[in-house]
Amino acid sequence: MNSAKTLVPIVSLLSLLVFAQGALAWGPLGHKVTGQVAESMLLPQAKQKLRALLENQSLPEAVNWADTIKSNPDWKFASWYHFEKIHDQETYLESVKGMTADEQKRGGMVTGILEAEKVFLSKTATTLEKQMAVKFLVHFIGDAHQPLHTGKVEDNGGNKVLLKWNGKEVTLHSVWDIHIMALGHPEFQSLQKGPDANYAQFLIRKFQGLPVDQGKVDDVNAWVNESMAMRDGVYNYYNKENEAQYTARFLEDVDRRLYLSGLRMASFLNQMVMKEQQPAVRLGFRKAIEDVTGSLSKYIFLKPQATTLY
Repeated sequence: MNSAKTLVPIVSLLSLLVFAQGALAWGPLGHKVTGQVAESMLLPQAKQKLRALLENQSLPEAVNWADTIKSNPDWKFASWYHFEKIHDQETYLESVKGMTADEQKRGGMVTGILEAEKVFLSKTATTLEKQMAVKFLVHFIGDAHQPLHTGKVEDNGGNKVLLKWNGKEVTLHSVWDIHIMALGHPEFQSLQKGPDANYAQFLIRKFQGLPVDQGKVDDVNAWVNESMAMRDGVYNYYNKENEAQYTARFLEDVDRRLYLSGLRMASFLNQMVMKEQQPAVRLGFRKAIEDVTGSLSKYIFLKPQATTLY
């Protein structure tokens, strides 16, 4: 990894496409792990209702749907909902205030989460719309817990940072998506059946005594702040340490973020499905955003659009 290098300012079309269309937070395995953790913490009645809505799919089976639709032109606009780009020393709300009107209307991971919740709770939403809202939610909550999905503006969340990992050229973003957990937990990668379930059970046992800050469980802004707080460490060591050293340094963080993602996903779904209301902290956060951008419902779309602006 000492051979790491950043791309030149003239970015290739391929790099742009990788960022706009391709980055899979935690990769398919990581997302399924968060779904497994969440499903284990669902209230029985919430689990039953979600299974019925998702046509008997479990959360681990549904959680990667939002990535599978990226190649469909009718969903092109939704690629923006998988991440945020925020400058150092800037909060999420400050970043929104600094955007152009067009950038605000593209939306992002945060507004995708908040609008999906509103769609699910809507009295006029169809069953299909509620189903898609849940599938988006469980994916985007995972995205919010991967530090480089709240990435730096200048390098597209680490997608422009190239480095050598086990002899192959990869991006710093992909290291956090898949390579740390792959190197750090080979025992789960090699399983032929149920690697996500086994990894999830490992995390549940590992963190069963972890103190939970209840004030952050329902606070999307807090999740983003946590991910942003990790960025300095992400960048400080990638070009100073080899693969094993970097993995050893951050494997605990990856495990913790996967676990917290699942725990918070379960809390989000339990509250949404059973109480059928938004907690005050998310209502307040949404209002603060809409005070800047106007109604999110006017430009965040969670169903296919045959013609899109972006």
